[in-house]
Amino acid sequence: NTAKTKPIGVVFNPSEVNAQFQVDRFKAAAEKLGIEVLTASASSVNDVPQALNSLKGKICGFWFPTDNVIASAAATVAKVAAEAKLPVVASDSALVRAGSLASISVDYYELGRMTGAMGADILEGKKKPGEIPVGFQTAQKPFINLKVAQSIGLELPQALLERSNVQK
Repeated sequence: NTAKTKPIGVVFNPSEVNAQFQVDRFKAAAEKLGIEVLTASASSVNDVPQALNSLKGKICGFWFPTDNVIASAAATVAKVAAEAKLPVVASDSALVRAGSLASISVDYYELGRMTGAMGADILEGKKKPGEIPVGFQTAQKPFINLKVAQSIGLELPQALLERSNVQK
């Protein structure tokens, strides 16, 4: 697998603990599959283009954690990746709406609904805050930007499209 596959590129802000945690987990999972990961850091939105360009030609695509710097540079990420014909898989569906290829991420509407239900239980006296367990949402449905897939020449299997939210 690794003999034929270029590494995956990851750009993130190492000052964001959440992003660093996700990148560490991503790298560990990739290593188990024999996939190399190349990283570049971007501490501000101004650093993103240089970080992205430093990986072009060395990778087969990008993966991005939830990272405020990357989210703020979503348009730049999409532009650089499109020019290089590289797919971008992001941890936030907002990047897909901004021009990344795909994401499997939490549904913020559903997360808000869950939080609202917890708040309602407290306000209605059904539960006290300490009695409510921490809620988790598991992302299950891929979100795919079909226009991006077509622009980079990527043909996606029909079975994947059928079980995904597709933006055309």
